[in-house]
Amino acid sequence: MRVLVANNKGGVGKTTLSVDVLPYFFTSPEKTDSTNFTVVETDVENYVSQRISLEEVGGKWEQANMLQKDFREMHKLEALLENEGENIIIDTGANITTKRTIALIMGSELKNLIDLVVIPFTPDGAGEVNAVKTYKELRGKGYKNRIIFALVGATRIGEEELKLEFPNWFGIGWLSEGDIEEFLKGVERVENLTKEDLLEEVEIADWWEKEVAPEDRNYLVVPKNLAIKVRWAVGTKPLFYYLWKAKELQEEKKKSRKEVLELLKEANKPDLTKDEVKGLIQRFVDNESKYLATFPLVFYMSDTESFYKVIEAQRDVVFGKAQKVDWDELRALWEDKLFT
Repeated sequence: MRVLVANNKGGVGKTTLSVDVLPYFFTSPEKTDSTNFTVVETDVENYVSQRISLEEVGGKWEQANMLQKDFREMHKLEALLENEGENIIIDTGANITTKRTIALIMGSELKNLIDLVVIPFTPDGAGEVNAVKTYKELRGKGYKNRIIFALVGATRIGEEELKLEFPNWFGIGWLSEGDIEEFLKGVERVENLTKEDLLEEVEIADWWEKEVAPEDRNYLVVPKNLAIKVRWAVGTKPLFYYLWKAKELQEEKKKSRKEVLELLKEANKPDLTKDEVKGLIQRFVDNESKYLATFPLVFYMSDTESFYKVIEAQRDVVFGKAQKVDWDELRALWEDKLFT
């Protein structure tokens, strides 16, 4: 499967999808002795490949520098896409690298080799505008295969709650102005979203519906996860690697899940500094917990486990068997937290 992750705007989750989310569908702890997926880095200024290792999760990096108009780099990308039977994820970077990557692929027969395009966005206006521009450019250049949108950074899981966080995507038209006040009584406000905010959105309620064809309104929900942010600072592997090792530790030490969590609970704080994280790792080293010494995010196992339960539940969305997840299932998975 060949996947292109694209949005002209930076900071909307392209690399998180390319490293922490999409590879999860192509690998498993039992398959790490072979290469199951390749992530192609086109924005080499970020050098994510220098900080995050993929080998131990059954993956590898390739670089195709789209920052410069170098035909050798373009041919490298072409050659990667022409490898049949491989799982390839292309992280387009932002701005100029996204534009050049799309121009190269969509301006040639290479577009027929892309099985899926994932367009991530956050509900901040600019992310959505650029997501729509990216979508229209893809379809305008003749790309005919599947597109899904990734709603990145959801803080609550549930269809009604997401309508508050991503009102433009869902179309606030599903509420009349008279219904809004009654609706807010039954749903917690999300990040200070008020009645006035909702009323303002009514004016652009049908924006996404006008711009995106009904058959393309497939979507993947990517919950907000603190562990991913900390991992970028101190971790060296995709997030699911740490989850695998946490479970391995639990089995090796013959401890119950409750006992493992009690050991780690002290570190389950949202405001840890980098130095505090290092200090906790050293404590684990001193206690001879060999796996705890190798991954700094194990103390976020609760959120991480819930995160991947939600991602796994959307497998059918990624592979084209559904447009969206079963909401009752998704909500139950997310609310089954190990820490309270």
